[in-house]
Amino acid sequence: MDTFYQEGGNAQFDSGIKAWINGDAQNKTNNGGDDKIAAVSAMGYDAYNVALEAIKQAGSANPADILKALPNVTYNGVSGSIAFDSNGDAVRNVAYVKHCNTQTGLWEFVTQQTVK
Repeated sequence: MDTFYQEGGNAQFDSGIKAWINGDAQNKTNNGGDDKIAAVSAMGYDAYNVALEAIKQAGSANPADILKALPNVTYNGVSGSIAFDSNGDAVRNVAYVKHCNTQTGLWEFVTQQTVK
């Protein structure tokens, strides 16, 4: 399996989201009963910030204007460097490879792969 975030990848983000998860029993329940950071949480955080950057660059909240601005957005997020091609598709430079431990059923970090 590969993913775009490994817990420990950004200490400030990890600390903040763990404080939020542990600060409310319902948040912890909604997170599966623990404070592990899912890659989708980090990606959602970055997606939110990328969207804000695109809106700023567009100078508009009009979806067509934002789409036009998106290829010019670059963002260094908690999940790595994010840029976009001329079609608006994300260009990523890092992935984390994990495997499932058949003894514990847990996903374990194997390596980080960076593309230049």
